[in-house]
Amino acid sequence: MKPSSIFAALAVFCFAFAVPAHSQNPEIKFIADTLVVQADGTYQADPDLATLTFDITAHLMNPATDSRAAVAANINAITCGANTNTISALEEAYQEIKKVGKPLALNTIVLFTDGSPNGITANFPARAAVDSRYGPALTSPAPPSQPAGYSCDDVGPSSYSTNNHAICFNMPAVCTVDTDTIFGTLAQWGNQNSWGADTYGLAKPSDSLNVSIPASCNSGLAGGNTSVRQFVAYLPDTDYYGNNLHGVPATGAGPTVAGGLVSRYLALSSE
Repeated sequence: MKPSSIFAALAVFCFAFAVPAHSQNPEIKFIADTLVVQADGTYQADPDLATLTFDITAHLMNPATDSRAAVAANINAITCGANTNTISALEEAYQEIKKVGKPLALNTIVLFTDGSPNGITANFPARAAVDSRYGPALTSPAPPSQPAGYSCDDVGPSSYSTNNHAICFNMPAVCTVDTDTIFGTLAQWGNQNSWGADTYGLAKPSDSLNVSIPASCNSGLAGGNTSVRQFVAYLPDTDYYGNNLHGVPATGAGPTVAGGLVSRYLALSSE
C-alpha cells in the first residue's frame, strides 16, 4: 500500500455479493471487477478492498487487502447458494471497515443482490406451549387428529402448491422452558409471495456466529430444516443487530400493512 497520512484521500471498500443463481451472471462479476480496477489511481492512496458473499450465511472471502489479484480471484470464484441474508452481510461488512480503523477514509459498502432480503437473525423465544399454527408438524411429538378444515402439513398461506391456509390445531410444544432462546438465522424460503412461504432454519448468520439451540428443545431442529416454526414461539421485537422487526412505515394500504407498518409475514403462528 502507498504511504499516506490522515490528510490523504483514503478509501476502504467492502464488496458484498448475494450468491443465489443470478449472481452467476457474468455481467455482475464484470461490474465488480471494473470497480476494483477503477479504484486504482482514483485516490491518493490505494484503497483497501474486502470481499464478502452471502446466502443464508455471510462469508468473509478476504479481509481488507490491497491485493487486487486476491480480490479479483474471489469475485470470479463466486458460486450459487440459497436465500438472501442481507442484514448479516451488511453487518459483517461494517465490522470489517471498523477493523481497518480509518474513520477519516471514504468507507464504502458496495452491495450486489438479486433478491429481496429473506433472512432474520435473532435470539428467538423458545416455544414451550401448545398452540395452533402452520406446519409442517414433527413426527415426534406427533400432533393430535385434526378437526375438519385443519391440517398439520400445510406450510402456510402461500398461493403455491397445495397450501390452503389451514393451520394445525393444538400443535405440540417441542421445548420445555419458555424463558430459553434459540439463536440463528431463519429464512422465508421458496414459493414466496406477499403473504409468506416455507420457513427454513436455523442457519449460521455468518462464519463467525454459530447456531445455538438449548437442551430444553427437541433435537429435531439440528442441522436446520422447515420445522423451525415449531421451535420459535414468536418473532422478537428486534433482531440480533438491533433492527426493528415490526416493519417499516407504509406509504399506502396493502395486505401486509398493519398499524401503519409494512411487514413480511413469516406465518410463524396463527393470527
